[in-house]
Amino acid sequence: MGWSYNSDPSASNLDVVRFLSGQTSTSDDVLLQDEEINWLISSKPNNFHAAAGACDMLAARYSATQPRGESYGKTRLDWSDRVVDLRKTAKSLRAQAGLEGVTPFVGGRSISDKRSVQNDTDRVKPAFTIGMTDHPGTKQGSTVSS
Repeated sequence: MGWSYNSDPSASNLDVVRFLSGQTSTSDDVLLQDEEINWLISSKPNNFHAAAGACDMLAARYSATQPRGESYGKTRLDWSDRVVDLRKTAKSLRAQAGLEGVTPFVGGRSISDKRSVQNDTDRVKPAFTIGMTDHPGTKQGSTVSS
């Protein structure tokens, strides 16, 4: 099993996932091995989901193996706080994953743009349009008498 982090998320997916999940510490307390992260990368749709999975794995590990709290003199360490933080990070990463690759479209900024969109036969027609409730044979704003 190995551990690596080159401090360059633009260089590899492994570094991206370590960076996003906060698993960049080179100290002796390595939490996720490269092989575990590489499996997440291969099994998830993108790096944000892989990083969220890494946080979920760590939260599960802390929940299963760490005591609820430890005291060292007057200092108390509560591992459940770490689990909550990891779950929040995973939720945030999943929200970011939903936005990855999304580019907003603003149409109708010019007359030619609006006509181009209207004349595109391959474009999906909108569900709602101006005049969609108008009745044939009547003029907009007029009333029908019986």
